[in-house]
Amino acid sequence: MATTYKVNNEGAGANLLLTFEVDTTANKDFTWTDIDNNLVAAAMSDNNKVGMGSAGSRLIGKVISVSDELASGTAVPALCTVQVTGVARFLYSGTAPSVGHKVECDGTGKVRAPPP
Repeated sequence: MATTYKVNNEGAGANLLLTFEVDTTANKDFTWTDIDNNLVAAAMSDNNKVGMGSAGSRLIGKVISVSDELASGTAVPALCTVQVTGVARFLYSGTAPSVGHKVECDGTGKVRAPPP
């Protein structure tokens, strides 16, 4: 029997969304291009500030939106919205992480399985 239903777990876990400043460090910021390319793994970089972090940084969530307002003197969005709970899908680098195991940021907007 054919079905028109599709598995959809987006939004599971009552997504908590928080707003942070975007880290303006070169290659660590988030833009709409990053979101379009699913490079959205966020790590804390300072007080109320997130960026892509570095390899091994603790994942805090998924960037789902950035502001049109730019950080002063830059071409980087000033703010971003981060989904910090619920189910989220990320691109990964290296070996595919196992379901149910922890992941960490890889420093490029993807996640990776932590080293053993």
